[in-house]
Amino acid sequence: MCGLAGFTSRGGDNSAVIFSMLETLVHRGPDGAGTYVGPSITFGHRRLVIIDPDGGAQPRVDSERGDALIFNGEIYGYKKLAERLQSEGVPLKDKSDTEVLFRLLQRHGLEKTLDMIDGMFAFAYFDGKSQTLSLVRDRFGEKPLFYGVKDGQLAFASEIKALRRHPAFGNSGLDPNAVHRFLTFEYLPGDESGYEHIRKLKPGSIVSFKDGVMNEEIYWQPKIGGAPHDLTEEDALTELERLIDESVRERLIADVPVGLHWVL
Repeated sequence: MCGLAGFTSRGGDNSAVIFSMLETLVHRGPDGAGTYVGPSITFGHRRLVIIDPDGGAQPRVDSERGDALIFNGEIYGYKKLAERLQSEGVPLKDKSDTEVLFRLLQRHGLEKTLDMIDGMFAFAYFDGKSQTLSLVRDRFGEKPLFYGVKDGQLAFASEIKALRRHPAFGNSGLDPNAVHRFLTFEYLPGDESGYEHIRKLKPGSIVSFKDGVMNEEIYWQPKIGGAPHDLTEEDALTELERLIDESVRERLIADVPVGLHWVL
């Protein structure tokens, strides 16, 4: 678990704002913090070290191209993707999945990268060439990301309380309509956060922001059907067991102790 925060920059003391936002996210990332204040964006990150303790620091920034990334989560199978990048002649600065994601985005672009990766993630990527900020959430929404657009400025964070430290959203009160729906359904449907002017990024979605204009698109939806009609129950169980074993192995990759230890 890590914490993200950021906003499109419009002057003012951006360093003080991002530090204030990050103060609310220390519990998500007690092992380190980093910020980047650029001409168009301000990024902040709180880190919980899981992979490559000596590397993997964020934000990841390419000063020549103007690209920047902050990332919360884990990219499964990133070592194979690292090998692919290296075979394509792309040098990697460290052994983290953050570096792999950053270089994939730079080399292959957002759409193709999302087709290539599997994992639990929420990230913000700024493309220096197109001057486009993209917010992305994983397919099933395992990692949270909230955002808002106000006065021509976009701000985002892993948690609402961090977003409300931004001057444009500090006075955002409860949304009465959302409160009504929560009391009716016992959850908030769609992109509602419960607060005015603040939305949650929906699973499998991208929010892009350029020149004051925001767009949202869905990049993934579950496929219905497609299973072979001649698949036997025994074959289905064998394949399910294989997929579970593979899934668990990918999620146990770490440079610190992870998982469960049973004592009988």
